[in-house]
Order: sequence, then C-alpha cells, then structure tokens
Amino acid sequence: MRRIEIDDNPPPQPVAFGMTWVRCVIGALLVAHGTKRVLEHAAFTAAVGRFFSEQQIDIDGVDLSALAYVLTGAELLTGLGLVLGWLTRLSSFALICASSLALALQCVRPDAWLVASRLELARFELPILLLSAGLLFFFAGGGPISVDKALRERAKRNAILNDAIWQRPPYVKPVREAWISDDDTLRTVLPRGARQR
Repeated sequence: MRRIEIDDNPPPQPVAFGMTWVRCVIGALLVAHGTKRVLEHAAFTAAVGRFFSEQQIDIDGVDLSALAYVLTGAELLTGLGLVLGWLTRLSSFALICASSLALALQCVRPDAWLVASRLELARFELPILLLSAGLLFFFAGGGPISVDKALRERAKRNAILNDAIWQRPPYVKPVREAWISDDDTLRTVLPRGARQR
C-alpha cells in the first residue's frame, strides 16, 4: 500500500502568486543573461579567460570555449527550471552554488573590505539577492503554481487509482456475478470482502 501525502494547508493565494512572481522574474533574468552570452559567445569566452587570469588560476589545457558553453548552459537550464517551476529545488541549489561562488569571489578581492567599510555594496547586492532567492525556493519549493506541483498531483491521482484498496467495498458497490454450476444450479458470487444480503 502506498502512502499518500495530502496537503491540508495550502498557502494563501497572495503568497502563492507572490512566490510564483519572484520565481519567474529571477528565472527570466537568468534566461536573458544566458541568451546574451550565447549570442556574444566570443566576448563571454574572453571574459572567462580574463577572470581566470585576474584570479591567478592556472587554466593551461582548459578549453575556454567549452567552459563558456557549460556555464551558459547551466545558467539557461537553471533559469528555465525556475520559470517553469520544474525541478525547482535542483535549480535553486544551482543558483545557491553560483551566487555563493560569486559572493566569495567578491569577498576575496583585495579591495573588498575597503569597499564594504565605505558601504559601497553594489558589487555584493546581486549575489546576496540571488543567494536569498535560491535559499527561499530550495526550502519552500516551487509553490502551488508550478510544474512540480502538477506532477505531484498527477502522481497522487495515479497512486489512488492504482491502489487495489480503492477498488473494494465500501469505496465501490459490490457487483453480483451469476453463473451456472456443473449441476445446473444458479449460484451468485460476490467480490472478496462483500457480504451476502
């Protein structure tokens, strides 16, 4: 027998619409950034190379073009996952990792603490906002307006329909079946669990 989780306390409508709006906006921004990087692939590849040289990371033997495609693809898939609410927690985890890395890279820059002490936080704002949104959707899920929710509902319906217990009384009326025995007498057979009236 399968265990079926029933959501007795769905979130209120304003919360549901608010979560969906934030999720879709963040996903759309990621898709827009990824699309721009696909269209300007050469410039993005050069930017990746400059980033590694500025951070003094040895990248000998690394195909920067392939790395740029991988980063762009990850950004596009994360954005699409958030917009659709499909595999939301996985997409949110990718967003958490990317924004944490971006925030860490801003913090290790030589002038990071000088900038922070002057409260010039512009370079930290976007990674912090994306990290916060990623944590929200990682713990809360995609919300009631998402592909994840629709797939869960379909799985619950299929579990109920395929579970044999729902096909027996008292959930369905017993059906009498008449048949003739070898000695030509009419016999009535009830389904298992039903009582003769």
